[in-house]
Amino acid sequence: MLRTIIVCTFFGLCLNGCVFMRVKEDIKKYNAYSHVAGNIISEFSENKPIFIGAFRYESGEEKLIDYGIIYEPGPFEIWLLPGEYYLAAFEDANEDMYFQQDEYVGWYGSPTPVNIIQGRNYKDMDICLRSPEKAKKELPIIYDGTTERSGMKVDEKGVGEIVSLDDPRFSRENGWIGFWEPMRFLEGIGGGVYFLEPYDPQKIPILFVHGLCGHPGMWSRMVENLDRTHFQPWLGYYPSGLRLTDLSEAVAQFICQLQYKYKYKKICIVAHSIGGLIARAAINRLDELHCSYNVELFVSISTPWQGHIDARRGVDYAPVVVPCLYDLVPGSPFITSIHEKPLPQSLAYYLMFSYKSDGSLFVRGNNDGVVTLQSQLLKAAQEEAEKMFGFNETHVTVLISKTVSKKLCNILEKSAGK
Repeated sequence: MLRTIIVCTFFGLCLNGCVFMRVKEDIKKYNAYSHVAGNIISEFSENKPIFIGAFRYESGEEKLIDYGIIYEPGPFEIWLLPGEYYLAAFEDANEDMYFQQDEYVGWYGSPTPVNIIQGRNYKDMDICLRSPEKAKKELPIIYDGTTERSGMKVDEKGVGEIVSLDDPRFSRENGWIGFWEPMRFLEGIGGGVYFLEPYDPQKIPILFVHGLCGHPGMWSRMVENLDRTHFQPWLGYYPSGLRLTDLSEAVAQFICQLQYKYKYKKICIVAHSIGGLIARAAINRLDELHCSYNVELFVSISTPWQGHIDARRGVDYAPVVVPCLYDLVPGSPFITSIHEKPLPQSLAYYLMFSYKSDGSLFVRGNNDGVVTLQSQLLKAAQEEAEKMFGFNETHVTVLISKTVSKKLCNILEKSAGK
């Protein structure tokens, strides 16, 4: 699949003019977002979830536009389109997902509106959390006699919706839209983490993260063989054409949001292809957010740890470069940063690789038809792995192999102590 994409971009996308313009306009929309970052500062933290929200006033009403969650005072980041926003935060002491009058709260400025201009990133947007007594003096308007501020309620944002594996959104066509037109994907299809059943605190969540042009339906075989009496599958869905740095941040935030809502004790992550890169970077980010303690197991399948050599050709020669290709170039800042931070000691990591070539002339060296063994077996990834397993499967058939599925189930059962 990755090979097909690289070939298409290298030879002028192999798309008609109308589609070419749609891809170009989609990337333009993506580039309109600004990165907003700062620090949450508090001398009185109770080490509870801290909610950071960007608000806008529309028709006289406060509207939450985007948000982030961290588990200790420290750095935060969100993405915003051009416009005027207010930034606020509160420490959710009772973890009920509402701001209440006895909780520490803060805001940027006095509060001061932030005018976001396209293409400009914003740093040092620090927010200091105040005690209720101090906040009542400095900004009494937020204490208007109510016990709750409904505007501070966390939006689900596609997290936890119960679906079936044959949901029409989970299609090959939509996976391709997620690559070529990621903003169209977000606007029309969505994304997030989907459930196949209501949350059950007695079962261990398994978060599945697909690869390039992928969709949750690609995990059907593995989900079918999963012991559903002990495990509950959670299906990550995202537009794979976006920068992998942004996607890893999104996955980390999804995990934080799910922990915030369900307070599960442990979670396992299973990822295919570039999903492994995204998941590994997300684990690094979770550690920074102090939310990695419950990630118990990570299994990567056919992951290009070294990147893909043809991504460089796509970046250098394609008439329009899909954003994720920048991060897939071997030696890119994203690729080199992944293993700079060690995995948490409490996390067990298993590396699965595939080595059955499909005879492709486009992938040189030993490969699985898409990714070389050299990339899958990067030394840094091998050194982190508790065990490694190789399979005589292609990059695609590895997901429908009975042997691979059985091995994964064995690993999960071992992790669960069965």
